[in-house]
Amino acid sequence: MTARKAQISWFVVAGLVIAIIILLMSWLTYSMGFITKKPQEAVTSESELGKVHAYLESCEKGLAEDALILIGNHGGMTEPKKYLTIETNKVSSEALPTLEEIGQDAANYIDKRLERTCRPETATKKEVQTSRPKTSVTFNDKETRVETEWQVTLKAANSTEQSISMIRFSLPVRMKLLHETAMKDLGIQGTDLTSVESLDNIGVKKIIYENSIINLLVDHKSEIKDKPYKFFYAEKV
Repeated sequence: MTARKAQISWFVVAGLVIAIIILLMSWLTYSMGFITKKPQEAVTSESELGKVHAYLESCEKGLAEDALILIGNHGGMTEPKKYLTIETNKVSSEALPTLEEIGQDAANYIDKRLERTCRPETATKKEVQTSRPKTSVTFNDKETRVETEWQVTLKAANSTEQSISMIRFSLPVRMKLLHETAMKDLGIQGTDLTSVESLDNIGVKKIIYENSIINLLVDHKSEIKDKPYKFFYAEKV
């Protein structure tokens, strides 16, 4: 009986020793790198994709704001020569562009500068592939909406791919209301403006020159770079 107990005890001790040896070898193997672990940097994380998207959106917002400021300064277009060159008070045309023309002009301005200004590779160490951006700018009663179809693909070392396909944001500029107000003031649409008080937080100022009047609408409910949005337009006298 005693011999059997001793035999069982030896089996238990031997089993424990073998288990300890196996655990020790496993730990050494892991530490020495024989167990292949997927590198952390080889995986494109959702947070990294979000960081790139946030960068592109912020960068494009800056371009959209620049476009709207130029449109406000030049009578409805980013190019100063077509309708109004406010720096020289030169009136090229009394007519206003349509809202669709203003939106297309703003979109063209963004697309021409987006790829060279907003470079996604500056926000990530991953390989980046991009398509040509296509932007649309539309207006409603409360805001300006910008949508850009732009395929931006991040590639990791293990061939994992994640993509951004659309950038959307809004700016608090009531271009539609300002455009309608200017059209009415010029008598192009409806009746002339008769009461500044009837406008929704929009101030009107007229600057008279020899052969023209420069009109300024200041919308205190529209903001660009933390300032009320200004929209100039002209009429010949």
